[in-house]
Amino acid sequence: MLKGTLAAAGGATVPFDLSVNVTSGNTHSAAWRKLGQPLAIAVTSSTKINRQGHHASTDLLAGDRVVVQARACKADTIAAMVPSLTAVRVTAHPAAKK
Repeated sequence: MLKGTLAAAGGATVPFDLSVNVTSGNTHSAAWRKLGQPLAIAVTSSTKINRQGHHASTDLLAGDRVVVQARACKADTIAAMVPSLTAVRVTAHPAAKK
């Protein structure tokens, strides 16, 4: 699970990579938080997207606060590699107004 902000809007065609500036996450996400930002997370047709009741990838806007639940191959993490992530669920909220 990764938390952060979107660096770019969602793509119109699936699959695409979602650019996320990761700020925090759970203990399993430590390797990805240390990588250069923004982090590219794959979004497929099976990824569930929710942004204020909307479920299209085009509803995701740059600057939105997001929580991304993603999966990676555990065997790759044991081999001291940082595998690519594929999003299972993306939950977004509009950026806070100043």
